[in-house]
Amino acid sequence: MITPQRMKELEDQAEAQGISTLELMENAGREFVNLVKKKYDLTEKRVIIFAGMGNNGGDGLVAARYFAKDNPVLVLLFGNEEKMKEEAKKNLKKIKNPITIVNIRQEEDLKQFHFQENLNFLLVDALLGTGFKIPQIQTQLGQNQEDTTKINLTKQSLRPLVKIQSLELITLAINTFNSLPGLKISLDVPSGLDCEQGAFSEPFCHSDLVVCLHDVKNGLQTWQEKVVVVNIGIPFKYSFTYLISYL
Repeated sequence: MITPQRMKELEDQAEAQGISTLELMENAGREFVNLVKKKYDLTEKRVIIFAGMGNNGGDGLVAARYFAKDNPVLVLLFGNEEKMKEEAKKNLKKIKNPITIVNIRQEEDLKQFHFQENLNFLLVDALLGTGFKIPQIQTQLGQNQEDTTKINLTKQSLRPLVKIQSLELITLAINTFNSLPGLKISLDVPSGLDCEQGAFSEPFCHSDLVVCLHDVKNGLQTWQEKVVVVNIGIPFKYSFTYLISYL
């Protein structure tokens, strides 16, 4: 189990040794796809990447390239790409045909997009990563997640915490992700999880599997049966934890 602060320290130590954030992002997206392909039969699946503006979205964009080698891929990019983090923006520029990108900047953009029925979807949650934070307010136990905290947030309390992403768009993205049929996998963390507090906002992504990068993130203690871990190239000597993958 690892906190966002400790994870950031490991990433900084890796960068000091010549392993860039861009390289870690490439490793994350590639190893995510490799694990998913080992665990599931993706024949005839159509992949939809729900990507945000941060590094988690960048990981998702890398994954899109690797999925596209064998499957049709659609990227739903939620937000204004001018606000994307630099590494994520670089990976956006690497996206080429046949991958389709639909930029969702407002609710109307998604309303004009229609998901075909009777298709076999793989839905990837790459909206919010470990940097997501929610305020310290009264909590209650989450539904279907025993001993996991769930927080109902107001727009006023959340707004200053999502700096590069629109609250309304992220809420729309999470609700759309949850409403669609298909296999649902979160990249690193389920969007809506505050890994510092170990608490979930409402809404959050209800995923069948969470593929954590480097180590299990704080807050996923009760998700053990749904969590796997992949190595993204952070040297073992920098970590106090061990990487375990449940395949």
